[in-house]
Amino acid sequence: MGLSWQDFAIAIVLAIVVGVIGFMIGQANNMMWLGYAGGVAGALYLIVKYMRTDES
Repeated sequence: MGLSWQDFAIAIVLAIVVGVIGFMIGQANNMMWLGYAGGVAGALYLIVKYMRTDES
């Protein structure tokens, strides 16, 4: 029930990967918001995962 350390690890990896890719693309195309999207994706993953574990 709730979140495990694996959920946090996956969310952190997602945020880092999307953030780094977004930063590299953003540097070239002036779209720095993609870097922030990585952090949002990680947070959303935790929220969705938490809601799913609460329901079951």
